[in-house]
Amino acid sequence: MDDSRRRRFGPFELDPRERELRRDGVPVAVTAKSLALLARLLDDAGHLVTKDQLFASVWAGTIVSDAALS
Repeated sequence: MDDSRRRRFGPFELDPRERELRRDGVPVAVTAKSLALLARLLDDAGHLVTKDQLFASVWAGTIVSDAALS
């Protein structure tokens, strides 16, 4: 999650710089991978993101199985 842009959607705000997700201003506990996945999906909102694209951006350099997306 290199991008420092905050992303707002519904009652949520993702702050990549602080590596934090908030709902109505209250921090929500999520893992670093979940934040990276959410940021990628928000970056491509409205577009299809393939499994291979997700693996390349969120799990770059790591060998993972399809179960990682579950």
